Amino acid sequence: MSYLSSHIVKETLRSRLYKKLSKIGIEYTNKWSTAEIVQLSSEGIEQLETYFANYIPQFFYSLIAPITLFIIISFMNFKAALVLLVCVPLIPMRQLGSYFHIAMNGMAASDKLFVILEKEIEEKQNVKLDSYSISAHNLHFGYTDKEVLQGIHFKAFKEMIGFVGESGKSTIVSLLMGQYSNYRGELKLSNYKIKDINIYPYMALVSLESYLFSGTLKDNLSVAKDASEKEMNSVLEKVGILDFVHEQGGLNMYIEKRPFMETKTFCSQCKVHCYKKDKREQIRKVMRFSGPRMLVYHPIMAIRHLYYQITDK
Repeated sequence: MSYLSSHIVKETLRSRLYKKLSKIGIEYTNKWSTAEIVQLSSEGIEQLETYFANYIPQFFYSLIAPITLFIIISFMNFKAALVLLVCVPLIPMRQLGSYFHIAMNGMAASDKLFVILEKEIEEKQNVKLDSYSISAHNLHFGYTDKEVLQGIHFKAFKEMIGFVGESGKSTIVSLLMGQYSNYRGELKLSNYKIKDINIYPYMALVSLESYLFSGTLKDNLSVAKDASEKEMNSVLEKVGILDFVHEQGGLNMYIEKRPFMETKTFCSQCKVHCYKKDKREQIRKVMRFSGPRMLVYHPIMAIRHLYYQITDK
């Protein structure tokens, strides 16, 4: 009975935690680290099982057993019953003590868990978009009193664009994904303010630090959904790496670790190209446009980049 109740509690808490984080969105990282959330949803909730399945039953047993024995034995021998009333609690309490530390860790985890579950969030508007554009007008933002973004203006449609600069690139991405809403100016998806709508049906962040598990590419792509090979190839084509995947053996290519991670070179000198030829040409156009301007705005950084590019050959 205690095992069943603890199992139900764990399943319910993990489900509620996942749903809550889905509603909060990427903004949760402002207050809690991903490592903390993972630890809480795994080890933290597991320790609650000790609390519900072992500690609580043992606690009530420590209270009830001596009294029950005293009542029953007192009809036979009152002195023996009195001795048992004093001595028996020592035995259950010893067992209770062995669960105490883990149970208290579980209670500490539950405190953190309920802080997340009880966090008030503003419901975002669900919208339906037929056309897509991203725009910023007079955008200002800073993590502290010092502004990282100052009066940013841009408008992008369904195309590849690049942000170039010493700082602020990741910040713009964070604002687009709704991680921060305390900026000044306007940031819009089509005609809707990003801070007011649910952007996740239309926008996703593909980080350069994404993680792959050991196994085939097909195994990795089917972690969240049992997709067909046709669907997988369609996704790979959309992100521009289908040709690269075919060159490496297709969906059954085995992934063990990132190639050349220890000796990563510049993309122009890398033997493994992660984009199709037309995408690589677009990237070259961006670099040709931004390169000369870096010499004007960031001469030291540009010279350092050229130095490392030459010495890396």
